[in-house]
Amino acid sequence: GRNGAENGVVTINDSTDDVVVMVAAIIYPDSDYYYAFVSLDGAIDFAQGKNGVVTLIRNLTVAEPVTIEDDQTVVLDLNGYTITAGESGYAIENYGELTIIDSKGNGEINGIVYGEGDSAKTIIEGGTYNALENGSYVFLNSQAASLTINGATINGGASYPIYSYDAYSKLVINDATVNAT
Repeated sequence: GRNGAENGVVTINDSTDDVVVMVAAIIYPDSDYYYAFVSLDGAIDFAQGKNGVVTLIRNLTVAEPVTIEDDQTVVLDLNGYTITAGESGYAIENYGELTIIDSKGNGEINGIVYGEGDSAKTIIEGGTYNALENGSYVFLNSQAASLTINGATINGGASYPIYSYDAYSKLVINDATVNAT
């Protein structure tokens, strides 16, 4: 598509008539073109091998965690919006390569960002990450997964807002504000 996507409303040919609510768009650098999607998982699947950034265009509550498969590489731009986990408490499960940025600021993830397996590599480049309830983790890393935080605010409810729980997992924190209760 072409035209515009802002605040969850996609404008096509200067009209919003009969437009389905979109939650994410793949936006290509230095271009006016994008593809809009009704699900974040659909945008992630489509983005594979296309060098686009999956960009939120509205706040989103996920009933099931957004899943990055072990053969997927994703750049997710919170774009000032929020992803909130459903009942499971997990917002994102990463088994592949995931970079999360927040180009507009004030973007948040409410729930656990989980990385598992030796192909799981998570890089955090901005945003605010919140535990859903007192006692839950914000980042959970296991089975040789890698987590690098290069800028984030982390609000955890437990004494372990960031938990990397096996000897082979990798955790690097270069810049973060961590608040635990």
